[in-house]
Amino acid sequence: MYNCILHTNACDVDNVNDFVDGMNKLLVIKDKSKGKEDAFYKNSDFWEIKVLQSFFSSSWEYVGAITTFVEACTTTSNIISNDTSANTSFPHDFNCFLGIDFSNITNVSNRITCLKDFLDYKKELLWDVDCNSFWGKRNQLFDKLIFCDNVKSQIESITENKHFDQILNKLNIFNQAIKETWNSGVFSYKLINRDYSLIISPSFEITGSSVPSK
Repeated sequence: MYNCILHTNACDVDNVNDFVDGMNKLLVIKDKSKGKEDAFYKNSDFWEIKVLQSFFSSSWEYVGAITTFVEACTTTSNIISNDTSANTSFPHDFNCFLGIDFSNITNVSNRITCLKDFLDYKKELLWDVDCNSFWGKRNQLFDKLIFCDNVKSQIESITENKHFDQILNKLNIFNQAIKETWNSGVFSYKLINRDYSLIISPSFEITGSSVPSK
């Protein structure tokens, strides 16, 4: 689970224009999130930030959208304002903070101010993978590959990190090769062997004839 926590102080900027611009960037993250794997939270003191007085008294067309976004964020039972409190509240999850200006915020590692920050953060976590977490991340890591069930036990039995890293690298090359070379029709391993640093030797020369998943 990826927990995205609205940082109260990082959203309490000096003027309403900065607040609206910053919150609209955070709104995009919620719109682009993947549902069940992303959870959004706010602290109970969020509505106490000073800039909100000017925000609600203005005629911004974005008041409704921003308010709806904040209200959709679950209120945390405890104030979460740094890495320690986040990891205490969600010890088994990935935690990041959403905000507008983190320049005066301390003890916060994962600072998200826009969609790019969020996607980069999740991409970095995705590739932080080991033998035990591989199976749960396989479809996200290698969207063009389908693994048979016995691969799980084979991967989990690997004891040398360097061997696992080598396998991960080859799978990544193979996944990318499929994206770049096979859009439809018959797939032949010879094309992959010729153009990529892989040696594939299947039981049959032609390994498939259907359109790959998109």
